[in-house]
Amino acid sequence: MKKVIGLTLVLIATCFVSHAQPNDGPPKPPSAAERLKRVNEKLKTSLQLSTKQQTVVNDAFKQFFAEADKLRPQAPPPPPRPDKAKIEPLAQKRDAAIKAVLTEEQYKKYVEVEKTLRPQGPQGAPKPPKQ
Repeated sequence: MKKVIGLTLVLIATCFVSHAQPNDGPPKPPSAAERLKRVNEKLKTSLQLSTKQQTVVNDAFKQFFAEADKLRPQAPPPPPRPDKAKIEPLAQKRDAAIKAVLTEEQYKKYVEVEKTLRPQGPQGAPKPPKQ
């Protein structure tokens, strides 16, 4: 009986090891189209956007992602983030276009939701020094 249990455990362990994913290096960041899809889904449900509003928001984020990607240095994955000072004007331009079509209530909600859409840094990354 002990041999059967031992053999079963060995077979189960072998199955887990054989299905492990190979390590192909660091994960690649999502493409602009994938980021745009995630943003649209989240904003559409959170803000209850009309068709016209969806179009403007989609276009604003599409342009933002295209311009932000141009600022990224060409490097192996994961590429470093662009300089915040260069991204900020792009984000302000995007937010101004979006604010023009949203109601005041929707825009307040957008500001809250937009913070959750920003890419998160790597786990365990050191915090910036306090000034």
